[in-house]
Amino acid sequence: MKNRKNKALPLIHHSDRGVQYCCHAYVKLLQKQNIQISMTQTGDPLENAVAERIHRTIKEEFTTDRQINFCNIDEAKKR
Repeated sequence: MKNRKNKALPLIHHSDRGVQYCCHAYVKLLQKQNIQISMTQTGDPLENAVAERIHRTIKEEFTTDRQINFCNIDEAKKR
């Protein structure tokens, strides 16, 4: 977290409700760091399929191999 460029933007941690992500200590750690908690509705990891596909697309389309750099969020959204 120390390397985040814009700490003013919200950080969201998404999980599938696994016991390691729901335990009191982990939740408190996220809250202490002002990280928003997002979990699937039923705990079914298959609910993450859409998010995983989006992440894959972003990684494939905008990797450092392509030397694409954005100046700001608006520019990234336009791309």
